[in-house]
Amino acid sequence: METLNGVSQTLLIPLYARFLETQRDDAIIRDEKSREIIDQLNPDFSQFSKTIWSTQVGIAIRTEILDRETSNFLKQNPTGVVVNLGAGLCTRFFRVDNGFVKWFELDLEPVKQLWGKVFTETECHRYLVYSLLDFSWIDEIKPFAASPILFIAEGLLFYFEESEVKEIITTIKNNFPGSEMLIEAIGPSQAKNTQKHPVVSKTDVFFKWGIKTGKDLEQWDKDIKFINEWYYYDKYGSRWRWYRFYRYIPSLRKGYKIFHIKFNK
Repeated sequence: METLNGVSQTLLIPLYARFLETQRDDAIIRDEKSREIIDQLNPDFSQFSKTIWSTQVGIAIRTEILDRETSNFLKQNPTGVVVNLGAGLCTRFFRVDNGFVKWFELDLEPVKQLWGKVFTETECHRYLVYSLLDFSWIDEIKPFAASPILFIAEGLLFYFEESEVKEIITTIKNNFPGSEMLIEAIGPSQAKNTQKHPVVSKTDVFFKWGIKTGKDLEQWDKDIKFINEWYYYDKYGSRWRWYRFYRYIPSLRKGYKIFHIKFNK
């Protein structure tokens, strides 16, 4: 299997977590595609295996939330467009595809080499090779600008500086007014403590951006509208073990979350 560098190496974490979760009798999510990928690629998960349990729960919960909200978007917009930013080996398309969606996976060339071994590109499911900050990828999506568009940033933006996150979100807003975005985010204290994360600390990347609540993005631009937010520690308390008490401490409760924003036309 190819060596991944930088943020790309973190794509193994959600793949492994979804694989482990799928094997549980009380699984929060089922992702048989992850099993197929692992059978084909045979990646080495040894650096994560002893410390992944809490990350597994968090990734299962974020997967459940993002699957649900993406499905809701496609129910309202059956012929809509989904752009999965920093896609890695995400398998969401295969769980929520309605047969009409145009789905774009965006990531780097080394990831594409892996992606091409386990997925088949089609007219409705395409892979775009770009760095997120190389906004040339905008031109690939522009022909669909008249369609409802959902952008997903899962396990991604907290590896960028706040100035870069602002640039990414503002660029999307300016080019695709009326579009929507689902963002996974962490809190400011979590962003300062990569070394305390049980799994990401095993890699050579660091968290850089944290935010208290997605509603704070409304202060960045008048055309950013906050819709909703979901916190991981609010769900499946028994699976969190003693972490379940974090839900009673605001700074910890909001430490890991998904929020939904929309850009005004």
